[in-house]
Amino acid sequence: MQITQYEKNPSGVSGYTSRVNRTANATVSISSFTAAGWPVDGTTSHAMTASGTGIARVGTVNTDRPAAAPGDRWSLWVRVMCPQAWTVGVRIVFYDTYGATTGTELKATAASASFAAGQVQTLRIDGTVAPAGTASVEWQITRTSGSAGDVYYDAVSFTKTDAAVPFRSGAFAVWDGTENASTQTYWIPTFTLTPRPANEPPYVEVALDDLPPVVDRVTVYRTAGGREHEMRGAINASVAGALSRIDWECPFNMAATYRAEMFDSDGVSLGFTPAASITVVSADSWMHNPLDPQGAVRVRLLEGTAETLERKVPVTFSRPIGRRVAVALAEPRQGLTGLAVNVYAPDVATADRVQAMLGDYTTTTVPVVCIRVGAREGAMRIPRPLFLGVASIVEKDVGVRKGLGITRQEMVGDESAPPVPGLIVPLLTRDDIDAYYATRDDIDAAYLRRIDLDRDYSLAGYANA
Repeated sequence: MQITQYEKNPSGVSGYTSRVNRTANATVSISSFTAAGWPVDGTTSHAMTASGTGIARVGTVNTDRPAAAPGDRWSLWVRVMCPQAWTVGVRIVFYDTYGATTGTELKATAASASFAAGQVQTLRIDGTVAPAGTASVEWQITRTSGSAGDVYYDAVSFTKTDAAVPFRSGAFAVWDGTENASTQTYWIPTFTLTPRPANEPPYVEVALDDLPPVVDRVTVYRTAGGREHEMRGAINASVAGALSRIDWECPFNMAATYRAEMFDSDGVSLGFTPAASITVVSADSWMHNPLDPQGAVRVRLLEGTAETLERKVPVTFSRPIGRRVAVALAEPRQGLTGLAVNVYAPDVATADRVQAMLGDYTTTTVPVVCIRVGAREGAMRIPRPLFLGVASIVEKDVGVRKGLGITRQEMVGDESAPPVPGLIVPLLTRDDIDAYYATRDDIDAAYLRRIDLDRDYSLAGYANA
């Protein structure tokens, strides 16, 4: 999402301040004061100097107060440091007029905390609602009565949101005008995860939106069952503000969490996006070659599947001269080895699809299959998803000679890494789009953004229809 940050000088940079006196007991300035953990951002911060023993408060320049309307929800997030032991609070205040005059205060929502000397805390207000008659809004910082002295505040985030948004800086907070003297746009990358359990095979539509302009490429990670995988087709993927992919390998009936690492055009990491989670529910089990997800087949796993689980440790026991016992020279423990998977194929077409996962007389592929276990199979202590490297799939006749077409497909293999995880077989192609729309103008009229076109999987396969 994109959010406007209304505090025009959130880190107290010299040369501009958006705070002014509100009472006779305080003045405001830009300070270069430093202490452990302070300032939070940059080298300077705001300082409110209490000149007396009464309540001290400062707020916004009248002409800098954002316009507000009844029903708006406003939030505040600010880091505060007190060299002395005081109680400090913040307020969001709504006014009935906007412009050169102060206006009449309609409503104030406050939050406060007690500070030990030298303590740094975050003060926040979440989603206070503007009352009837509201025309403008400001935030204020206040100190209860006490001795004269300073309160420092930094990393301010003042937003029209349901909850406080933590301060952002760098590439994720783009100035809308003059730096340190204007509002900012907060870029908060957002995942939209859409399960497609009715699809054959089931998948997750993964959309990543609102990437800041500086982001050039991303790598998406999926975590499920305590294991993390790079998402196929989303490894060092080029983006232009958004990304849309299909994840055919998301396991069934368990939470899967997605996050993305962002990179600039020089390949420098910009950090990770917020995470999002989803669960794809499926009663059935499915199997496919990762390089050909649309060749997937619904399977029933028979008795003998995963009955024995073995994870070997490659080790040599050496007995040096003079040692009474052996010394273990070991490598890391391996994944599953010699795992048996037995599949029931009710007809010849199913048997052909299973066999084709390893290639045929004209096609060569990587001999790895992705197995996603459904709820009907019960509990199995195998990785989800399971990538199994197999050299052959043995077909045993159960009913073919009797005209029933039933076979048993048996394989024994070792747990393997997903093959070529950066490679993806596109579901929606340019040919599909060109076949559906007559002209570029038709495409422009149908979609507001390019990402909306990329996510319209209803057009998939239209070129072959």
